[in-house]
This record gives sequence, structure tokens and C-alpha cells, in this order.
Amino acid sequence: MTQLFLAHTLADADFAARLGRELEASGYRAALMPTGLPPESPRYARAVDDGVLGSEALVLVWSAAAARDDWAERAWLTAGRLRKSILILTLDSTALPPTLALAHVA
Repeated sequence: MTQLFLAHTLADADFAARLGRELEASGYRAALMPTGLPPESPRYARAVDDGVLGSEALVLVWSAAAARDDWAERAWLTAGRLRKSILILTLDSTALPPTLALAHVA
């Protein structure tokens, strides 16, 4: 079963949870950003890195909130360094930064 890591912000968490359930109903395993850990915890950073590392692809829930979120950026940069596929799901018309625009084309 293919494992996907869903990178999202707290503002988009409800959407990401629904998406995760839909993906699992379609036969994927979906891991979400860590819950129950404060983002300032070193364990939070490790959980994000491990989520990306343990997945075959990253699904980035992109929005205005994601454009300002350090953790979403960490997830997509880590996925890029690991040469993981990055699938971008846009929730609004917020422009992608150049590093993501390139990933989006691939």
C-alpha cells in the first residue's frame, strides 16, 4: 500500500483530515502533520521529517496559510531533497513559490 504524507497547516487541518480519509478509502495510507505535539518541540520537527522520509510522496495542501507556514515549507523542502514526488493540491489562488512551481510542473 502506498504511503502518502499530507503536509498542511493547522488552518487547513480539517480539509487534510477529510482528504486523508478519502485517500485511505481509495487504498492509500495517509499520514498527516503531527498532532498532540507543540510545533516548537524538537520532536515535532523529527515527526515531520520522519513522515516525509517514510512516505513515497508528499501531498502538499497549498493555501495562503501554507505560504506562510514554516512546517509546510520544511516538508516540501525535505521531500525535494529526498527526490520524493510532490503533489500539490491548491485550495485558493495563492501563487506557488518558484521552488514549488518547478515541482508542480514535473
